[in-house]
Amino acid sequence: TRIQAFGEGVRQKCAAKAHIDEVRETEKARAALGLPRTRGQVVTLAQLKAADVVVIPGMSDQAHLMAGVLRSYGINAIGLGAPGEAALDAGNHRANGKECIPQVITMGEAEVSLRKLLEEHPEWSPERVILGTVTTCGPCRFSSYAEAIQRMFEATNDLNGTKVVAFD
Repeated sequence: TRIQAFGEGVRQKCAAKAHIDEVRETEKARAALGLPRTRGQVVTLAQLKAADVVVIPGMSDQAHLMAGVLRSYGINAIGLGAPGEAALDAGNHRANGKECIPQVITMGEAEVSLRKLLEEHPEWSPERVILGTVTTCGPCRFSSYAEAIQRMFEATNDLNGTKVVAFD
């Protein structure tokens, strides 16, 4: 299964490269027509402050540290704790079987936690909630978490509109 995972990672990287090239061409065409960018927008401090909440997945204790740093800038930020069984179950429901367990858990945690937060805070709107995560380059699928979570949100009625921001 490690060889399959490596092969899938290479395939995803090649697909991501092709997608990036396509997005760049689309963005050039949109810019030429005077239209706004579609994805990969830079999120400003003002936009983070305007959000109802910025949620940091609890992949480690650094989630609380990162949320604290954002709060020091006047941003309503929450660092999530360690994910539980509900996160694993939700992630397995959304996964296609090619993801690593940490990605499955992170996807599930995002879904379960955001639904719970939105239920506890009915004044918050999914369109004004930001899920802040990190990314990296390299063969690890960690580099694709943000995009996978964004696709998951777009596929769910109650979370559609939630933005995923990758803090590079």
